[in-house]
Amino acid sequence: MSAYRQYQNCEQIRDRGLIIIGYQGVGKSSFATSRHKTIDLESSNFKVGGERNDNWYVIYCRIAVSLAKQGYIVFTSSHRVVVEEFMKYGNLNDDYSIVIVAPHRSLETEWVEKLRQRWFDEAKNEKNRIAYEDAAKNFQNEIQWLASQSELPFIPIKSMDYTFGKIVEGLCCIYGVIRYSRIMSGSWDEDKSF
Repeated sequence: MSAYRQYQNCEQIRDRGLIIIGYQGVGKSSFATSRHKTIDLESSNFKVGGERNDNWYVIYCRIAVSLAKQGYIVFTSSHRVVVEEFMKYGNLNDDYSIVIVAPHRSLETEWVEKLRQRWFDEAKNEKNRIAYEDAAKNFQNEIQWLASQSELPFIPIKSMDYTFGKIVEGLCCIYGVIRYSRIMSGSWDEDKSF
């Protein structure tokens, strides 16, 4: 039985938290700014004087877990040290789940262009410049590494024509998180390629 079918009867769902480790540009900030009980835990805020403490990711992950235990959906960065720290917590427990959402490797050209446009056309800030330059140099290696972390579920975005909200809703249904009216009505399609 698929995880979706297990939660298809949404009467069984109880509120739980969810940590979504999201690759740069998936839509974390845009989604979180307009939704109740969602938080974009921006990792660039963990810099002081332009530098991060050596163990910043430990504190960052502890904050994310604490918020998830309170029933929030928390979006985090996909830095390698963050993912490795989350793997210590494990994916499933009574209070929250942790998953990785990132583009499929086949979307490299389009995804790098999306990040370039975000930096050049939307917001010329340091965070967006770093995201673009990092993806331009390391996209294939980063996505391959994220997908290979067997301790955490990897949800690939397979098309540039996706809606991050639908991915979040689907994950909420699978992991029994928060009741969205679309999930309650059964209109989420588990077979749709994100």
